[in-house]
Amino acid sequence: MERNTDSIVAYLQTFLPRSRCLALARGQALPVFTEGIGLFADISGFTPLAESLNQGLGDSRQGAEVLTRLINSVFEALITQVMRFNGDVLGFAGDAMLCWFADATPATVLTCALALQREMEAFAAVADPTGKSHTLTLKVGLAAGSARRLQAGAPECGLFEILAGATILRVVEAEHHAQKGEIIVAPEMVAAVNTAATWGESREGFRPLLALADHVRVAPGEVTPLPEMSIETLQPYFPPDLFTWLSGAQGQLQAELRPVVSAFVRFEGLDYAHDPEVAEKLNAYVTLLQRSAAQYGGNLMRLDFGDKGNTAHVIFGAPVAHEDDEVRSVGWILAAQAAVQELPFITGQTIGATRGQVYAGVLGG
Repeated sequence: MERNTDSIVAYLQTFLPRSRCLALARGQALPVFTEGIGLFADISGFTPLAESLNQGLGDSRQGAEVLTRLINSVFEALITQVMRFNGDVLGFAGDAMLCWFADATPATVLTCALALQREMEAFAAVADPTGKSHTLTLKVGLAAGSARRLQAGAPECGLFEILAGATILRVVEAEHHAQKGEIIVAPEMVAAVNTAATWGESREGFRPLLALADHVRVAPGEVTPLPEMSIETLQPYFPPDLFTWLSGAQGQLQAELRPVVSAFVRFEGLDYAHDPEVAEKLNAYVTLLQRSAAQYGGNLMRLDFGDKGNTAHVIFGAPVAHEDDEVRSVGWILAAQAAVQELPFITGQTIGATRGQVYAGVLGG
């Protein structure tokens, strides 16, 4: 059944940060530098659940449908809480999501983090159709400071929203100190809240949040609808194949456990803190990766600027599969290694690839 334009626009908006959607609707540019608090939430338990479904059900489509329902229920609950506290979901990395709370108080984001952990209580014992029980848990890392907002990519291949800088690295570092079910907070936030919270023992300066006093907790707000805009305004933010699926009569990309070739690219040479031309350099490099991958039937799906350095993730086999995706991926790797020589500011590029089964589908609600 064909959908109307308004429903398509509303659906596509859910894939962009709310801050970007608001800026597009108002015809405004987002500030290059932003002050706020970063939140990195990492869910554990989906991988063994997916493996159990694959082994127990056999049919990849049936397993994907079960996994899709569960993943969407978890992420919808978490994303709703982030939005109620005026946070922005910037992107996903596997089973994790990075959020940004611009100009927020530490108490606001700590209250939100506690709300996220409460939502996860509903998934402490999840039974799959094979009868096995699985536990999903959440680790949360928080840090406050400034970050640099960048946008990179070719409009015909999909634009990327990027938040980079030392604060984002500290957010990821905080999460690395966390154990399952914990909220780990960076030193600057611990100092700001001080005795209004109860803290666990220090872990290299980062501390677990054990409790937050009632008088500093912040009440969540309501999630307001985003303004209307045209489909054409949103189209540049999606790879072409993905846009066709998401905006077409199909309704949404059919979730599957499908074989793909994943290529991970690590690149060096960009200084986000001090180089005034870093935005142009990053855009040139990302555009090079996108256009070269597209020539071989691949898609640049994700950029990451965490503790593992600058990385890019290129997929062959989703959303469109080819019989020779392995051959295509090798051809692209060789082409990308040659093409990067045209960009002398990229001082290093390494690429590794593997083939395996992944969950390919829409997350959230």
